[in-house]
Amino acid sequence: MKSSIILLQIIIFSLIFSLALFADQDLEFAQEIAQSFVKDLSKISGIGTIGVLQLQGDKKGLVTDKIKEQLITETKYKVIEIGNIQEKENQKEDLNTLEIALREAKNKGIDTVLSGEVKSDSIKNRNRIIIVGMQLIKVGDNEILYNNIKEFSYILTKKEFKDNKQKTLLIVGGLCVIGIILVRRLGF
Repeated sequence: MKSSIILLQIIIFSLIFSLALFADQDLEFAQEIAQSFVKDLSKISGIGTIGVLQLQGDKKGLVTDKIKEQLITETKYKVIEIGNIQEKENQKEDLNTLEIALREAKNKGIDTVLSGEVKSDSIKNRNRIIIVGMQLIKVGDNEILYNNIKEFSYILTKKEFKDNKQKTLLIVGGLCVIGIILVRRLGF
């Protein structure tokens, strides 16, 4: 009984640790993606405010958050998250669609809306590839001021690739063991 509890605690701590390591790697990659797009966007003149939509496919929101952070710290633009407009107005509409976001941005006096999509995120043969598309649209006339799709690649070292495989196996294995323990404890 006591050994089962200790084993369960070890597995849970291992899972938490491995998920934290995944997050660090994702955060670094999100930072690189954001820097690339913000560098391009900072060259556009005649803009005062940018409404930022959550990137589609950005499951953890890391890329979107990093883009907002860098736009605020590295450009002269005022950045407004489109989702905040929804919260302030207590609307029930989904503002993650570009059409609604443009309408709301116009109502709030926002010059442009930045939207995008993480089109692909995969690891193939030790190479992590993320494809991201972004567009900046002028609110008044829906003119596209910026439209670009970029591929970001990061070659995992043998150790990182091996660690990723081990972390995945650890997570899957840990979840299986937890499931078995819970099934036995619940008497199924």
